[in-house]
Amino acid sequence: MMGSARFFAESHQEIAEVVRTMNIDHKAFERKLAPCEIKRCGGNCCHDGATLLPTEVEPLMNLLYELGEDLEVGIPKGVDPIDRNAEGVWKTASIASSMSARIADYPQHFPNTKCVFLEESGVCRLQRKAMNEGRDAWEYKPFTCWMHPLSIGREMGTGRHLLTLRHEDNDPQRRDEYPGFVCHTHCGRTSDSGEPAYRVLQTELQHLGEIGERDVLGEIVRWAERLTPETNVSHRSYLRD
Repeated sequence: MMGSARFFAESHQEIAEVVRTMNIDHKAFERKLAPCEIKRCGGNCCHDGATLLPTEVEPLMNLLYELGEDLEVGIPKGVDPIDRNAEGVWKTASIASSMSARIADYPQHFPNTKCVFLEESGVCRLQRKAMNEGRDAWEYKPFTCWMHPLSIGREMGTGRHLLTLRHEDNDPQRRDEYPGFVCHTHCGRTSDSGEPAYRVLQTELQHLGEIGERDVLGEIVRWAERLTPETNVSHRSYLRD
């Protein structure tokens, strides 16, 4: 699954350098999650648009210019699909949508908005376009979209990049008046009946490893399963079907 590396070539070069040298918060991936179910969650992780890497902006702008109305269906006139927010961060725009009416168990503190590229069905229009063209499903999806709920931040003490999975106690967007983001989305919240995150998120972890030419998934599985370094964890018995 390397299609998006072709479309976002520059950003993937940057990501690759990070992946090769980052530390991994192994303990975080033992937390249990439920698999993503679009029909159930409605894409609630996309309610506020997507944060973009600076190097993702131009490719997406060019894509919009080339496709015109094909991608802009449902976007209100006067709304820039991609723009800087008040903090100067590039994001895809969010527009009003009755998310709480359509999605069961929609977090009460999430606003009734959605990314301009999110269809009412919960499917990303960028992803649908790629699949209709016979491309990899993530060909046109920004890094923070297909990575969710994973995140790469800085490790306290060392300052090195750290691959982790934020939880209820360390969600970076948690404030007194806002309980958090990642840990409240359907695929990021703890699920007692779920499976360890490294199994649920194996596709994302494997894709991340492919970008950086590092066996990220294998490293996490070996640590979690207490396997020897020589164990071939690509065998399906170690992974979720």
